[in-house]
Amino acid sequence: MKLQDNCLNYDGHMDKECVELCNALNNIPYVITFESCSGHGKDVFRIWFKCYNLGVLSRLARAVNRNYSDGCWEIVSDSTDTDPYGIFCLRTNVILTSGLETSIHCLIENIEHWFKDEFDEYFELKL
Repeated sequence: MKLQDNCLNYDGHMDKECVELCNALNNIPYVITFESCSGHGKDVFRIWFKCYNLGVLSRLARAVNRNYSDGCWEIVSDSTDTDPYGIFCLRTNVILTSGLETSIHCLIENIEHWFKDEFDEYFELKL
């Protein structure tokens, strides 16, 4: 699956620490981010997104999986009464007061890895 080159223009209120990872997520087909917070060293880093394809969500989950990453990230599901699709939150599982930038770069590399064409057949949705 080819990643898109779809970096968005965000408003001036977005935490600068979130931009690079939001860009990486928004470049994944069927993924749209809509809110983020860096945590400001007092809370976990979070990016909320919608995903309209289970195969894509599985690939993203593999990139986050502690067996393939630094173990600092997780995806949790959320819900809404106003949209038929689930909402997900990619977040750190600890407050990162140092090493956040390194962890983000590691995660982006993992995302790019698991979205290589060579994994398309493996993550094809089979019902």
